[in-house]
Amino acid sequence: MSDPQNVAIYVRVSSLEQAENNWSIEGQLNECREHCERKGYKVARIYKDKGKSAATIERPGLEQMLEHAGTGFFDKLILWKYDRLSRDNIDFPALLHFLNKNEVKIESITEPTPNDGSPYNEFIVGILGLVSTMERRVFIMRSKMGMRTRLKRGFYKGSTPPYGYDYNLDTGHLEKNALESEAVKEVYDKYLDLGTLCAVKRHMNENGFKPRFSEKWRLSTVKRILTNRVYLGEYIYKDIVTKHEEVRIVSDEQFNEVQDRLKERSQLGVTNRYYDKRVDSYRDGLSFDDSSCNPVVQKYLQKKANMPSCPRCNDRMNVIKYGKHNSPTAGELQQYYCKPCNYEFMLFPRLPPRTDVQQCPECHRRDG
Repeated sequence: MSDPQNVAIYVRVSSLEQAENNWSIEGQLNECREHCERKGYKVARIYKDKGKSAATIERPGLEQMLEHAGTGFFDKLILWKYDRLSRDNIDFPALLHFLNKNEVKIESITEPTPNDGSPYNEFIVGILGLVSTMERRVFIMRSKMGMRTRLKRGFYKGSTPPYGYDYNLDTGHLEKNALESEAVKEVYDKYLDLGTLCAVKRHMNENGFKPRFSEKWRLSTVKRILTNRVYLGEYIYKDIVTKHEEVRIVSDEQFNEVQDRLKERSQLGVTNRYYDKRVDSYRDGLSFDDSSCNPVVQKYLQKKANMPSCPRCNDRMNVIKYGKHNSPTAGELQQYYCKPCNYEFMLFPRLPPRTDVQQCPECHRRDG
């Protein structure tokens, strides 16, 4: 067993606590060191968790401390407050039990308790842990209440205003940016007109609409705009939603139609299980009601149904295209490949190069 005077110090602070209560890692550490000097303790190790919440035990410093506690590296753990260890009413007693089982005593420098190993001491420490849990939950409840009130009053919660808006530093509200809000309307209009994200991106680049942080529009930017509900005048923060008509840019009907189109396009993905069932129906020659199926989707399903089966898992195979991106033959060389079971596609016969493909005007890649 190690020297009885050997102790470890554990300090923790979350960024929110540090900002609101002016706590710091260094402040806690200095007070703990002064306490150890007064008591004649020898500090064997210091464990730190900076910017980590007490709501979880997944903290590097805490995990290392528990590992060393289990090997008898120290006999006493010094804390600034008991809630530095945990503020969860399940994790806190579990941590106490683990430390007691390994004969490690706990001492708080700001919450002195009779550290005599009696049941009364354990009871008092447990009560302090429950009080910390209650304080945390009350704080979260009040924070959500305050945030909901701020959002209802039109205050925007976020580090950067979405494309189409400016942030008014005086009022804390979003205001429409004349040029960017027109670009947002154009993105929605053109998606319903052209039907694909690539076409919208090309249109925005070719017609002088400027993105905010880059020279050219990207697919991710277009999709982010098409799926952001702030353009309906909704402020969303976690589970809090508030409506603000003064910042609305698109109508509910247009937004919902765009979401339907995006969902329809996503159904072309080969990993969609629902549409795989339709492919099976096409393959087996069964009758299927396609009244709700887009013609593009229907054509895709029939194409998938005509693909050969994998000899290993009997699932549908895909055709992969390969070749260097800038090569003139990129996309023309094709082979069969089974994605579900990762069957070696080199075992399948190669398809002849395709001649019915055109170069992409954006990247000059040949695609079918």
